[in-house]
Amino acid sequence: MRAENLYPNGNTVFMYLQGYGFLRHGVDICFATRSLQRHCNEEAALVAKWGPTGAASVSRTLQELAALDHLADVAALPHVRLTGDPSGVMVIGSSDGCQVTLEPADEGTASGSALDQIREVVVVGVAVARVQVGGSSE
Repeated sequence: MRAENLYPNGNTVFMYLQGYGFLRHGVDICFATRSLQRHCNEEAALVAKWGPTGAASVSRTLQELAALDHLADVAALPHVRLTGDPSGVMVIGSSDGCQVTLEPADEGTASGSALDQIREVVVVGVAVARVQVGGSSE
């Protein structure tokens, strides 16, 4: 929905109203458990669980997901790949070893919908590959 305001000087200003899809601020991310939410949102918990490199990878992947308009936009990210079924479990894997397992948040949206219709997801799991660096595991 677009609202138009005509100012006294004759200029027309278009205002896009939030709630009608015009001022969306990315994919809405929820978490399946409070523990997973804490591990993904608190820096100390991120680092404690996945180490500094893994924490940066998880944080970056979730921030990129949140910045997308809908899940179909993942295709525009060259270092991220989305696999799975849009009506069920999907995995976003990044080239730096982070894998975020998610499901569509709205079950009505999930039933056979296209990725460009999914704007809310539930993160059900996060995994970070342990990379061998200089003979030791990171």
